[in-house]
Amino acid sequence: MKTNTRAALLALGVICTLICSGFGRPLWIDEILQYSLGAFGSSAEAWHLFAPTTGGLNLGQTGAYFMSDYWLLKIFGASAFWIRFPSFLASLLLFWSAQELFTQWKIPARWQAWGLLAFFTQPWITEYIGEGRSYLPLAASSVAALAYYSTPLTARSAWPLRLLGVAGILMGSLFHPYFSVYWAGLCFFGYAYLVVEKKAKPSLAGFLRHCNVPLSLVGVVLYFWLASQTWAKYHSNHGFSDPFQWLPKDISVGRHLFGSHFLFLKKSKSLFAALFVAAIPCVYALPRLKSVKYPTVFSVALVAFALLVSSLLSYMSYRTGYWLLERQWIASVALATVGTTWFAYLVSKVLPRKFALAWTIGLLGFVSVNALYVGYQKIERVVEWQQLPKPAATLTANSPVPPGIGEWEALARANVALGGPVWPQFRKMYQR
Repeated sequence: MKTNTRAALLALGVICTLICSGFGRPLWIDEILQYSLGAFGSSAEAWHLFAPTTGGLNLGQTGAYFMSDYWLLKIFGASAFWIRFPSFLASLLLFWSAQELFTQWKIPARWQAWGLLAFFTQPWITEYIGEGRSYLPLAASSVAALAYYSTPLTARSAWPLRLLGVAGILMGSLFHPYFSVYWAGLCFFGYAYLVVEKKAKPSLAGFLRHCNVPLSLVGVVLYFWLASQTWAKYHSNHGFSDPFQWLPKDISVGRHLFGSHFLFLKKSKSLFAALFVAAIPCVYALPRLKSVKYPTVFSVALVAFALLVSSLLSYMSYRTGYWLLERQWIASVALATVGTTWFAYLVSKVLPRKFALAWTIGLLGFVSVNALYVGYQKIERVVEWQQLPKPAATLTANSPVPPGIGEWEALARANVALGGPVWPQFRKMYQR
């Protein structure tokens, strides 16, 4: 791919990240859980008070995001931007990883742009770019792992691919418990794809080289060490009376789960679902489709894998008495997006010339218009946030400890508006 084209695609990812970065968005209670750690005097003190909360208040967290925020707040002071900075970096990694992945799949620039804009129009992804929680790092590390494992060993020696692999696998291992499920599945997926693509003979030695054993060992050690100190050590059964409380009541859970992975397609989800179902029989039955047989199988398999993992995670939440929430599916949403992009491009390859042109122009136009609308909405929200009333001048570093959630949020926003260190009252968030 030409350098100018590559730079333009990278710029597109940066622009999408900036628009979704939540500039001016007030802190809310889930982010204040990270913010409050900044009031403690040392990393050890903050960690000691945080770790036991991973079985309740900070359920299932590894602590990596929290401690990252702790150090950022200590360096830069009270700030909503620095609370969300890890998600901002993760978004850049997500768009970069997707572009590298599309390049490995030999997808042309116009379809790469389509895929990046598809990410921008996925609400369960863009919402968390501008939020200080660990969901975006999970999505980014999963796509980065897929890009790394879809790259032949001979091409991984280049420093950008090395950096991509290290960033994705270490970020995933550090930031989210769910990454282990994606990591294992994507490693096998990438190896199977490369074996078929290169017509190579599978072997245990080849698979171990593919895994990058030294990098994998570092990731595994970090993952299990953090687990032993946090979410695995303090795991508990929550027993919520209605695990489906936050899901829509007018459609089935299965239908909602499927639809949530393809929101960028709007009302075209049914069309793509039919194409997915018909794809594999067609590529095996029609000789003229032989050239796209294996890529089509793998694109469908990737989407199926994403849906399967989301279903598994939802079942785990149900079994432990926790809520089923759309944000639990964010990594699968990202994988379904890249899988659908791959599939849509392959469809354009097998259609007759005129139909292929109409298919390409139609989908590019559709996602471009949708992206413009989403961008307008995001910018409109930024304008609204700038017009919010300023925090009460009576809230200071000497204000009493807040009695409720709303008061904690107001106090944090006042602290951010005035700047300086995180106020000492926030220690009580964990000490009580």
